Amino acid sequence: MRSCFIEIGGHNVLLNRWVGKPEHEVDILLRLLGELPETKTHALEFGARLSRGEIAVSDLDTENGVAARTFYQDKHVSIKIDGSELGLLLVHFYHEIIHALDQEALEKLDSKDLSPIEKDKVTFKAERKAFDAQAELVKALQREFPCSENYFSEHQLKGNVLARNPTDLEIKLLYGLVAVSENSNSVARQVKGTH
Repeated sequence: MRSCFIEIGGHNVLLNRWVGKPEHEVDILLRLLGELPETKTHALEFGARLSRGEIAVSDLDTENGVAARTFYQDKHVSIKIDGSELGLLLVHFYHEIIHALDQEALEKLDSKDLSPIEKDKVTFKAERKAFDAQAELVKALQREFPCSENYFSEHQLKGNVLARNPTDLEIKLLYGLVAVSENSNSVARQVKGTH
């Protein structure tokens, strides 16, 4: 894959760089998100809540098969991230920031009173919101850093949904919100690379 350098506060950062200790990259990720108009508000809110201890970020076991995941337990929000390429980690992390800041969805999903159908609806709505936000991030990166267009295009060719905005059906298949039929099975095989 071709190298793609982006500039953050006068420093060049390589999107293709493999991140070994993702927890130590949070400041870099938030600085980049803070420089883009589409992501600045969320980055600032998340950073403020992180510094106040309202949200935590830690390493995720690689056995989970995802690069990032939001956890909500006892009214405490945490995001866990694992090693990945910096560019993909940035998109995964921003997706999870959207979830971490979606207090209404977190509380509904934590409720014991939700029926399975209601839970599926809340899950879909929260995922649609996060995927739409991450698609805006990818567009902003492509606008600001032209080399990222090739970077994300190459990942899209590999079937990585983080490089594009998935359809409603793809989201439903990813999260088991619809029964998989013969026709949708081929879509399910194409949709990979997300939490």
